[in-house]
Amino acid sequence: MVRLGDEHDKFKWGAHKTGVFSVRSMYASLMNTPNINHNVWLWKLKLPLKIKIFLWYLGRGVTLTKDNLLKRRWKGSAKCSFCNQHETIQHLFFDCYIAKALWRIIFIALNIRTPSSVNHIIGSWQNGKVVQHKRRLLVDVAAMFWSIWLCRNDVVFNNKYISFILQVTFRGTHWFRFWRLLRQEKTHQVITDACRSLKVVAMELFATHGWRFHYYIVLLGFILICTSTRLSRC
Repeated sequence: MVRLGDEHDKFKWGAHKTGVFSVRSMYASLMNTPNINHNVWLWKLKLPLKIKIFLWYLGRGVTLTKDNLLKRRWKGSAKCSFCNQHETIQHLFFDCYIAKALWRIIFIALNIRTPSSVNHIIGSWQNGKVVQHKRRLLVDVAAMFWSIWLCRNDVVFNNKYISFILQVTFRGTHWFRFWRLLRQEKTHQVITDACRSLKVVAMELFATHGWRFHYYIVLLGFILICTSTRLSRC
């Protein structure tokens, strides 16, 4: 219900929480606003349909992170599955320490600059790249997003403990390699090399910060078991 009063109308800039216009906030708004043509790109990616729908939901901000569940009167904790912050799409995929570490690995391994939001990825992120290269980047990002989401769901629904970014990274590279079967064979080696680079950088970062080799053996064994089980079901 709208209530009218005697006060004078005020102009408020909707692109910033302060309501004050600035060139910086306008630029950020334009950069993070998806274009219809870019959404069409999304459906043309060489990805399984459920992954395309997952990305589309992310772009529309309706993926069922805990903040969106609360809007549906869900009774539960709003804390992130990996840390104590409020779980939102922006936090889970960009601001959480897991996401920040993953983006850092991607930057070092593949020289891909970190996007600011999902809409930035769908919109103006990596402008200037040739179409084929940009689409491969989007598939790479989709694999990492899907890995974060699956690991998050393992924590929420299966009470699993995700303690290392390697678990998320290796899971993401698995899906990236798996989805290469949907692409032309000439791109397979590029994808394999990218996955190898991500793993090497991830391992080097953890070695620098006191990584224990036997943890890697346990983790690698777990991945091999999961992969062989999945292949046996195909």
